[in-house]
Parts: sequence; structure tokens; C-alpha cells
Amino acid sequence: MKRKMKHLVFAFSILFVADGALAEKHEMPEVKTSAELDRMKTLVGTWKGSAVGMPEKTVEVQYRLSSGGSAVVETISPGTPHEMTTVYFDEAGKLAMTHYCMLGNHPTMYLTKSSATELQFDVPRTSDEKHMNALDITFKSADEMDQRWGMVDGKKSEVTTFALRRES
Repeated sequence: MKRKMKHLVFAFSILFVADGALAEKHEMPEVKTSAELDRMKTLVGTWKGSAVGMPEKTVEVQYRLSSGGSAVVETISPGTPHEMTTVYFDEAGKLAMTHYCMLGNHPTMYLTKSSATELQFDVPRTSDEKHMNALDITFKSADEMDQRWGMVDGKKSEVTTFALRRES
């Protein structure tokens, strides 16, 4: 029994050392991202504010980094029936985003305008189903922003506006 135990300890020791050596060889290189995605990364944390055009009059939005810093995940109204997730990422060196809506669709929007205080996104093609088709983010300061989400349902359009302030 002691002999088997020594062999097991020895085998696990080799696996542990080999695993450490492999991890060092497979370090992931830092991912270069666009200036606009870098701007989105500064939002990491929890934001709260008012919502116009949503069932809830107040809203919480959480931002976190994912995928080695190559994506920013936004969660709107986390833990509620109205929770939605948006993932911001670079595609061919340009900022894009996919919005996973509580309506069950997931439109992808592409950056159409960028300035020091604003990012605008649009869907390149639309359908007759109700879906998000535009987003305008206005950075008022490092801790304040407004978001205007455009939604289209056939020919009818509406806007949901968030006025957000960083909480943490």
C-alpha cells in the first residue's frame, strides 16, 4: 500500500510540474483593441440611473471585461425579468456590439460615429420583427453618461433613454 501511495504521489507531482511548465509556455499575448473598445473598458463597474421608455423607471447597468480583455459585457437590469446582455467587441479593428434582447433576438450593430464624447451604433439591415436598431452613448464625464436605444417594429420606432451615474 505504501508503495502504491508513493507512486501516486510521484505521478501527481510530475503532472503538477508539467502543468505549470505548459502554462508558462502558453501565456496569452495581450490583445490590441480599438480606441473605442478601450473607451468602453473604462465603464467597468456598476451604473445606476433613470430609464425613460422601460417598464422600470430606474435601471442598473453592470459592465465587466471578458475574453482576456477583448470584450466588454454589459448587463442591463441584472436579475430582473427585463435583464438583457450586450457584448462589445472589435470586428476587423472596428467596434461592434451584439445585443441579446429580452424579446429573444440578438441584433448586431456597428460603430458609425465616434468622437471624444460620443459613440453611435446602427444595424446595417432591418427586419419587420421588433428589435433594437440603434444606440447612441454620450459620455458626460468619467462617471456620467446617457444612452439612447432605438427600437424599430416594422415602420414604428421608439427610443429608450438611460441617464446613468457610476456607483462603483
